[in-house]
Amino acid sequence: MYLKKLEIYGFKSFADKVELEFNGGIAAVVGPNGCGKSNIADAIRWVLGEQSIKNLRGNKMEDVIFAGTSTRKALGVASVIITFDNSDGTLPIDYEEVAIGRKLYRSGESEYTINGTPCRLKDINDLLYDTGIGKDGYSIIGQGQVEKLINSRPEDRREIFDEATGISKYKYKKMETLKRLEETADNLQRIKDIIREVEAQRSVLREQADKAYKYIELSEKLKILEINGILNQLDEIDEDIKSYIEKEAILQRKIEDIENQKNRYKLENEEKQEKYRFFKENAEELRQKLVAIEKNIEKIEGQYNVIIERLVNRKKDMDSYTKEIEKTEKNIANLKFRLNECLLRIKQKELFLKKIDKYQQDLELKIANLKNVLEEENIANNSQNVYVRVGYLNELLKKDREQLDNINKDMRDIASSLDKKRNAYDAEKNRGDSILSELNKIDEKLKQNLLKLDELKASLESYRSDYQKINAEIDRLTIRLSSMKDIGAENGITRSVKALIDAKNKNTDLPDFWPVINLIDVPEAYQVAIEVALGSALQNVVVKTDDEARILIEYLKENNFGRVTFIPLNTIKDVKFVYETFLYGEKGFIDYAIKLIKYDIKFDKAIRYLFDRIIVCDSIDNALKVSRKYPHRYRIVTLDGEIIYPAGLITGGSLNKNKMFYGNYEEQRLLKEKLISYQKRCEELKNQINLNECEIENMRREIGMLKGQKDEHEKALQEIDINCKKLWLDIEFLEGKLREAQREKNTIMDEIERLTAQIQAYTQESEKSTKEWEEYKETFEELRKKLFKIEVIKAKYQEQLSSFRRQKEEYYSALNQRDDELSKFKSAYRTILSEIADLEEERKQLLQKKHEWFEEKERIVSSMGDVEARLGVFEKEMENIADNLKALEAQLKEVLDQKMQCELNRTKRELRKSDLIKGLDDYYNISREEAEQFRRNINVNADEIRNLKKEIELLGDVNKGAIEEYKKVDERYAFLDTQRKDLEESLLKVQKVIDELDEAMKEQFIKQFGQIGKNFDMILKELFGGGKGKLALVDPSDVLHSGINIEVQLPGKRIQNMQLLSGGEKALCAISLLFAFLYANPSPFCVLDEIDAALDEANVERFAVFLQRLSKKIQFIVITHRRGTMMVADYVYGVSMPEQGVSRLISVKIDEEAS
Repeated sequence: MYLKKLEIYGFKSFADKVELEFNGGIAAVVGPNGCGKSNIADAIRWVLGEQSIKNLRGNKMEDVIFAGTSTRKALGVASVIITFDNSDGTLPIDYEEVAIGRKLYRSGESEYTINGTPCRLKDINDLLYDTGIGKDGYSIIGQGQVEKLINSRPEDRREIFDEATGISKYKYKKMETLKRLEETADNLQRIKDIIREVEAQRSVLREQADKAYKYIELSEKLKILEINGILNQLDEIDEDIKSYIEKEAILQRKIEDIENQKNRYKLENEEKQEKYRFFKENAEELRQKLVAIEKNIEKIEGQYNVIIERLVNRKKDMDSYTKEIEKTEKNIANLKFRLNECLLRIKQKELFLKKIDKYQQDLELKIANLKNVLEEENIANNSQNVYVRVGYLNELLKKDREQLDNINKDMRDIASSLDKKRNAYDAEKNRGDSILSELNKIDEKLKQNLLKLDELKASLESYRSDYQKINAEIDRLTIRLSSMKDIGAENGITRSVKALIDAKNKNTDLPDFWPVINLIDVPEAYQVAIEVALGSALQNVVVKTDDEARILIEYLKENNFGRVTFIPLNTIKDVKFVYETFLYGEKGFIDYAIKLIKYDIKFDKAIRYLFDRIIVCDSIDNALKVSRKYPHRYRIVTLDGEIIYPAGLITGGSLNKNKMFYGNYEEQRLLKEKLISYQKRCEELKNQINLNECEIENMRREIGMLKGQKDEHEKALQEIDINCKKLWLDIEFLEGKLREAQREKNTIMDEIERLTAQIQAYTQESEKSTKEWEEYKETFEELRKKLFKIEVIKAKYQEQLSSFRRQKEEYYSALNQRDDELSKFKSAYRTILSEIADLEEERKQLLQKKHEWFEEKERIVSSMGDVEARLGVFEKEMENIADNLKALEAQLKEVLDQKMQCELNRTKRELRKSDLIKGLDDYYNISREEAEQFRRNINVNADEIRNLKKEIELLGDVNKGAIEEYKKVDERYAFLDTQRKDLEESLLKVQKVIDELDEAMKEQFIKQFGQIGKNFDMILKELFGGGKGKLALVDPSDVLHSGINIEVQLPGKRIQNMQLLSGGEKALCAISLLFAFLYANPSPFCVLDEIDAALDEANVERFAVFLQRLSKKIQFIVITHRRGTMMVADYVYGVSMPEQGVSRLISVKIDEEAS
């Protein structure tokens, strides 16, 4: 047999599927450090069943699955398949090729296969026993294991020597046999317990059977007396019934006479009722008319309410149109105000233009006069005309001063109005600035609140997201915890007990019971020990009495639910505990098992029975010491689950904690803590969410309030803006008027100054007549300039006048439009007034109709009064007839009561007769006719019956089936006793098989151990060029358990402690031992993982020579980076890592490379 092929996918750094094919000889796996060479050895170790993740150089089993890189995704499964050529039939399976596979999914699920068929790890281990292949064998040796082989304690080397000497399969058989021995011992103990229970039942049933015989005898005698008593009573009852039937016939005749009188009264009553019905129908017709009238009144009232509602609505419409009319009138008034204002300005402009025209005319007149003067008068005549001219100038001066006074008065009025308007404008402007400042503050606060609201919403969303995530995690943990509890319950409770629990949940008629597994509370540290100590007794069920146990057993039988061991509290042996204090001084002794648990005191008797003489020690070594010191006294259990029985049997090995009741307790505890933490966080988040929602609601209210304030301020600003614009227009108009008045004033004042100057000139300088003509000429020129200025001002004012006239036309157009609207509104208003008048008229008509219907109603009510009076007369007559009928009814009732009493008495006697006959049927299962055969000519004495019943009562509870039950229990006792003897004999046979296996293992081990020692010495000498190697048992008297010492004497040195050797020497010694194993018990293949790393070049060459020599019998896969080892290889697989974290494989044949 040899290793043919290895397929790896997703295991550690092998992200891509790789295949390594082998054809015997030596295959070398080479490559730089860290490229994943050793992962091939790990893959072989893993597929062969390695369960320790530390041996696979990881932290958790999931680490063997490719974890991904920066460029590759992680894989969800790791798969390794190893294929052997089994053509020589080394493996006990009918296949020439055997492929062992193992898969692990990231979800935690795993599977094993043999040739593609799912199997258990145990099946693979059974297949590979004593082949040297396996996770615990010497077919896979790494550098660390080489050092461990040399540096480990003698006891720790034992396992690999057992594999090398070929006794592993015997040890496995012994372990299986010990398991059978334990099961047989448990079965024997159960049989003994059952025998004790059955023995107790036998004695009880024997007493019950004797009591049953006595009961049957007394019951038969009582039966004769009671049947004769019943027959006598039946005879008396038959006579009474006959008498009652005769009396009933007499009473029946009286009843018939009374019935005839009743019929006569009923006929008279029917005539009265016929008349009564006629008047009643008349009254009903009147009532119906009254109802119809009331409906009409109700209908009129409904119509009246509709009209009132329409009146209210039309009045509301009228109010609405009134408001529109008022609004339109206000608009018209406003337009008229503006029109008047415009007309005023036009009038002002026209007046001013008239003044200008007049002033222009005056100037033109002055110019014309001066021109005439200049043309007509000469200088000589000027002096004569001075007086005339001065008079004329004074007249002009007087007119100018009057005009100046008027202008000053107008300017004072305009200035006063202007100050008022300016003050009003400033006040509105200040109020607007104040409101704008407040509005800016509100805007700023609104922005801050909106930002804060966004932050609160984001926080709320974050809290809600966290809350949902944590809630989802809580659900997941809850489901996980529930499933783990279910798994624990399934592991801890058998199908039979589970069936009882399910039945109890559905059927409350079953007796109460308590599985032992639910009665005890075990601290985590002692769970393994307690579960192993009790074993199958954890499945036992505690009940109050043995009768309840019997009921539950019958239920299990009826439903085919299997078997259960019950512990009745009333019959279980009362174990008295004696706590021997000397045990507390023993090393490793922890306590009595019963003192390490908690339980309800009402189950104390059952718990003491189960934990009788069970003690707990910390380790197997200390437990063995206690067992040797106090033999056959205690059942000793260790914290790791080993158990030493009082008979000397020892049970130990690995435990599958996942299949134990308390296996996942620690994980459950961690999950519970995590769940509590999440729940606490969830509650905190919930409170935070509520707080955030409150803050958000408060913030929204504050934002709403701020928006309302903002709207109010903006509305106020709009009003202020309109007022300011209107005031500013007024101010501009007044300032324009003031400027115009000022310009006019300045012009007039200039004219007054000029005229004054002229007058002074004329009066003071009259002698200067020669110069007058020149002065006139200058005046003439000045007046012409003024005339030009006046013409410019006049053109400007005419343009303004045209603008105002256009505005006037626009205002007239708008007024006409508003007048049209006002006319429409007033027309609609008048229409509504007309409608209201119509509705009022309709309302009055409805009131009139309502009054007429009320009068009709009063008339009908009066008619009804007459009819009801006639009805009253008939009712009284009918009452008299009813009284007579009532008297007859009373008389009839009296007779009927007498008859009924008679019938009742007869019925009672008949019922008594039925009861007596039924009693015969119920108690004795016979009819009256059949009872006649028991009739005796005897006096039935009640005292005699009472005495018999008292005797039967004194017997107490009688089990009538005790006789048959006693026979069955006696037969069962004999059967169980035979089983006990068979089990005791089987126990002796199993013990004999164990002794034979021990002898066979000793013989095999001694023979192979000696051969391995010789091989070790021979190989050591060859590898070191001399020296001596020796293997020795630490305790030769304990061949099967003793540790193994390795003694080495290197060439030229004394025998040394292995710890004092150099690293290379230790490695070469370990290699020598490994080769010694392979010489003695060759393995089909061997994987060596860098065991030559510590050797120098010379030792590598020696190692390679030996490797080549052994390769003729054994297939080698060598992981190395030493040249000497590579040179002897037949195949070389190169492992590289061109992509970070992903291993690649290259295959090269050495002979191909050489050619």
